[in-house]
Amino acid sequence: MAGEVDLVKLRRDLQGPAEAYVAGHPHDELDAACERLGLPVLAREEGATKRKRFERCFAALPDDGLPAVGHVQRSGVRVDLRVILFLQVKR
Repeated sequence: MAGEVDLVKLRRDLQGPAEAYVAGHPHDELDAACERLGLPVLAREEGATKRKRFERCFAALPDDGLPAVGHVQRSGVRVDLRVILFLQVKR
């Protein structure tokens, strides 16, 4: 339908830039980096890599939180131009 948000595509388009942002932080700053993006911060699992921790947090983000993550990314993370345009249209 026209005007409907493709949440699967939006999640996929936001995941790469969000992961790149989080990857630039050390383990001890990962929770704060996720929080700045608007991702839920989950309990740490013993031996989990940064990537695994990020994936869990991103997967736990409800669909209605995706646009907010996109807006935060626009202010401090390189985001694909298509995502920026999509978010501007949806405002």
